Amino acid sequence: MLAMLVRTVVVAPLSLAFLGLLVSTACQEGGEEGGQSATPTTQVQTHQRLEQFSTADLLSLGFPDATFEEASADRLLAAYVVQEEPGWRIETLGRLVGRFTGQDQPQLAAFVYLRGPQEGQEGTTRSRVLGLPEGLFVAFVELDARGQAGLIGWCFLHASGFQLLDVSTALEEDVRPLRQEAVDAEPGTSITPAVAVDTDNDGLDEIVLLDAGTEDGIVSARYLTFLWSGAGLSWDRLDSVGDGGEADPPTQIVLDYLAAVHSATSTAAHWEDVDRALVLGWLSGDETTVPEDLLEALVGDGPASKAESVRRELEATRELFQVSFAHWSAASQERQPWPDFINGFRTATGVAVEEMSAPSQKEEVTVVEVVVTAGSREGPHLVQRRFRVSYELIWSEEGWRLDSADAREERGEE
Repeated sequence: MLAMLVRTVVVAPLSLAFLGLLVSTACQEGGEEGGQSATPTTQVQTHQRLEQFSTADLLSLGFPDATFEEASADRLLAAYVVQEEPGWRIETLGRLVGRFTGQDQPQLAAFVYLRGPQEGQEGTTRSRVLGLPEGLFVAFVELDARGQAGLIGWCFLHASGFQLLDVSTALEEDVRPLRQEAVDAEPGTSITPAVAVDTDNDGLDEIVLLDAGTEDGIVSARYLTFLWSGAGLSWDRLDSVGDGGEADPPTQIVLDYLAAVHSATSTAAHWEDVDRALVLGWLSGDETTVPEDLLEALVGDGPASKAESVRRELEATRELFQVSFAHWSAASQERQPWPDFINGFRTATGVAVEEMSAPSQKEEVTVVEVVVTAGSREGPHLVQRRFRVSYELIWSEEGWRLDSADAREERGEE
């Protein structure tokens, strides 16, 4: 078992070894003037109440004149049909709770997708009842002094994916929202909420979305960070406003690293046992071209089209791992060279970010803590485990780089 790059920690279990290499190792204007900040207990209660706020109640607030019929019993992925327009439905994508437009109290950002009539059904470009086109929308809710939920407003993700815009203003200007798996998005992609995190320690949380998809067996994932514009319900994506300098939040390098790891390990997840050992044996070496004998071993008597598909998967997996490795500092790469880095992912099947802390300072390094769910193969089983990982980052000529990390598994109550 590999001694991971986690300072003095030696990681033993395979699942933690995987993580070791993951670690390798007044409303819109901020609330009423003169309002008192909530006590810690009240803040926790407010956070919990917002998390428990039902989608049905949200739709009643947002569309008081419409009637919805629940089409799915899954609370997290519920779908609601507009009874007055059966061809239209609202699907829940997830929710974040944070301080998005004001520091005085938490707010709920509920992400939903409005889907238009299916192919073959009659419909218009905009729902007659809801007054909205198909696309990805976000509703913002907060609690008043009496604990009653109130709708702050709606915004949507611009078709370009670079802005979250106030609905009323954008629709007046005929600006359209992003449509999942449509002409203005890459094939097979979907965007869902990931985390709310104060990347710049200004007391307001940024919105982080996960853009993920699969095409021809190759997984592609990236985390998009949106900064509040300072007025109304409008956010700009980090890479559209950042200058790539030291002022950019160090959280992004952590997110970029984990996205690349997820893409690489998920693309390679279907290789098992002997095939997986062959693939990792090639990946850990210096040869970048896919050997023909490796292709023959993986494809067997399969057609030439399958061989080309496997070749593309192998090339993509190697490239994604190289991207992951490049996020580490030169010193950490020396401490843990490429073969050891690859070896740590021999059981990995993907990783997802659940929580993220604001950057903090520890002597001369910057620290970012995340909670992730990591998948791995343990014998014949696919296992999901939860880890809390503390990354130490340094600034270099190439920008922020990961330098070391510490991971510990978070076990549920027995």
